[in-house]
Amino acid sequence: GMVIKMYDKFRNNEPMWSIANQLALARIRTESFKDEYHNKGLEQGIEIGKKEMFIEMIKEQIERRYHQECREWIEGLSDKQLKLINKYIFEEDEFEAFKKRIDNSN
Repeated sequence: GMVIKMYDKFRNNEPMWSIANQLALARIRTESFKDEYHNKGLEQGIEIGKKEMFIEMIKEQIERRYHQECREWIEGLSDKQLKLINKYIFEEDEFEAFKKRIDNSN
């Protein structure tokens, strides 16, 4: 009974009740923002992982086709250039011609 009386007294004190409600809403918003930023971080991590996997596949293709180790070059390419690799790798027999064609396509 005493707890109920204290709760009723607190609830009837409009300024205190208002502050308590504002604090509760602020806590809920803070948790919501944390969840949102966590999810965005997770999505960014997935995108970075996909790009890393794509770069690794391209690196392996070039090494098999031209017997060249060129990770630094690949990592410096734009997304447009990376996509063109799959097209040009079958059109150029020599690595230098292939590399020049990719470099000039930006």
